[in-house]
Amino acid sequence: MGFFCIVAFLTFQSAGFAVFLEPEHLPTAASEHRGLAANRAGTYSAWFHHVARKYPDKSQPDILRDLVARTPGEERKWFAAAKDAGLFSEAIELANCTPCSPQTLTRAACDVKDKNAGFAVDAAVTALR
Repeated sequence: MGFFCIVAFLTFQSAGFAVFLEPEHLPTAASEHRGLAANRAGTYSAWFHHVARKYPDKSQPDILRDLVARTPGEERKWFAAAKDAGLFSEAIELANCTPCSPQTLTRAACDVKDKNAGFAVDAAVTALR
């Protein structure tokens, strides 16, 4: 732990974002990083929910971003997890940045059309692209 006491700040590059960690937060960041892998589940949605339960003090959008960054090239698979968690703007963002099945988007639009019309329209329009 002596090394962490000497270092004032650590710059961590992940998905193009720089995060500055103070030394007292380094063990927490390391345990959270290990927690992402340790809580992997059968589906991406289950994986997200496991991690969200384990770290209730961390916001759900932050958890989703961490998991997406941990699985490069699989962003489209996080769409359902984001939708199921009620992170509708993040779900649309994921669908727009990676090829997502039109059937998945259309089904998602139908599932939430009564609860969140804005998301349903966005998902349907994204399915048309």
